Amino acid sequence: LLKYVNNKRAEAQAADARAARERTAKAAASRRNAESKQKEIADAESEKLAGLASDLAAALTAGTETEPDDLIQKVVDAVQAFTGATGAYVGEKDPPETEEEKLCVRYIAATADHSDMLGS
Repeated sequence: LLKYVNNKRAEAQAADARAARERTAKAAASRRNAESKQKEIADAESEKLAGLASDLAAALTAGTETEPDDLIQKVVDAVQAFTGATGAYVGEKDPPETEEEKLCVRYIAATADHSDMLGS
């Protein structure tokens, strides 16, 4: 009877050890999968950023026919595309003459769907 109990105990311990190894393997696989997905996301963002930098560099070296306002508009459009935002705009803050004007920003460029922000 003691031999039987010892055999059952050994079987239970072996089953526990197998289950622990399986849990460890699953956790490691899950961690590798998450790291792989993070790397894919980071690579995709790096490619977007490289494309944005390339587009901006090309725009900046396009020659004298490219006006600063056109460059700013390209930057605004690129920011919207890169971030996935619904819109983007760039503002300019003039030196305030009154206390209320400290909070005022005049928008000088906006994406097409946010053009109502311009001049305000």
